[in-house]
Amino acid sequence: MRKRRTSVPRHRPINRNMARSYNKTVAGGRHVIDFKVGQSFGEPQLYPSLLPSSGDPARDITIYNAATGEYALRVGLIWWALGMGLAFGYFVFVYRMFRGKVRPEEGHGY
Repeated sequence: MRKRRTSVPRHRPINRNMARSYNKTVAGGRHVIDFKVGQSFGEPQLYPSLLPSSGDPARDITIYNAATGEYALRVGLIWWALGMGLAFGYFVFVYRMFRGKVRPEEGHGY
């Protein structure tokens, strides 16, 4: 007995652009994970060096020459606090602006 063919495909065909995008996303995520794992296990061995130089060890980027001054850290903290307060206030404003039920007779009905 022969199987009947159906007109409905068994699986959705893969869009090549979507597959490429997915592969790039996975590769990017994998790169970040590898970098963090490398930092976790490599940093204790390299301790003051954040980015070792392949040539002259005097050109390494260490925690001491990568750090900024105390004044810059204070200014950065103040700006960060102001920015976070502004973002939080905007979030509250937008949330209150769009609260409530949507009624078709009130708006455009998009």
